Amino acid sequence: MGYSTRLYAVEFDTLNDAIGSCDQLLLKRLQEVNKQVDEPLAEVDLHGDVTLRITKEGQILFNDQPMSLDELSQAILALESGSLEVVMEAPWTKTHEAVTLANNETIPKSGLERVITRFESDDPQFTQNLDQTPQITWSRNEADDDETDDDTSYQPAFDISEEILSDLVSGNLNQSGAEHGYALEIMCYTLGKLLPDDDLIGDLEPLELDTPLQQPRIPVPLKEYNDFPVISFLTAEEVAAEFQRLSRLNLEFPSDEDIEEAREAFFECIKTAAGQKLGVMAFYH
Repeated sequence: MGYSTRLYAVEFDTLNDAIGSCDQLLLKRLQEVNKQVDEPLAEVDLHGDVTLRITKEGQILFNDQPMSLDELSQAILALESGSLEVVMEAPWTKTHEAVTLANNETIPKSGLERVITRFESDDPQFTQNLDQTPQITWSRNEADDDETDDDTSYQPAFDISEEILSDLVSGNLNQSGAEHGYALEIMCYTLGKLLPDDDLIGDLEPLELDTPLQQPRIPVPLKEYNDFPVISFLTAEEVAAEFQRLSRLNLEFPSDEDIEEAREAFFECIKTAAGQKLGVMAFYH
């Protein structure tokens, strides 16, 4: 479904100095990286032909019919065309995670043309910082383009309002939420270095590397939120230790070639950051 982990090599003193600096030249650089989408949301049909709902209790409903995870995978593989609307009810459970991982495998093998994801919650604790706007999270055309794109100078596309970017540069983070997490990624892209992984790294947990980057934590004063991007980081000292730890591991994964390639790509990213004596920021979305 297009879920991935992007890793950036960063110097944390530079990153922390930038937040709240009111540096207008920096703000202009961030705005240049940011890609605004002017097309109104109302002009795009963001409803699926079939609906998958994961309830807050962890129940799987496919077109309102309860299903097991295996039954869901078979149902998705049987789809020959159309779009899938995925509704995730907060809070996140292990079922949400299991369905996400399974969908990453089955959806590209189905006939689906796109996937629309939205989040729901009736709990004010979550709705305050939960973006409930439907988003296209996977598209057949985009996936095909990714598979044939040989351009190594990949630049992620961002869509954050200038107000959110301004909040980060000015340090106005009292009402920060998920969009500020994406703004932080733009800042990491601008001030740091995107570590290339050939789009191999998705969720880190299935890699079975037990990396600290699997645990959400944020090195800057953003408020906690229950949405993407999920952020984690390693200091330069932690990167050096992680590189040494991974160097002693056998990265082979005979049961799954994709996981083995992702393990190797992750190691190369950590190796690059360690060689430059930099920290690492991770954004999962």
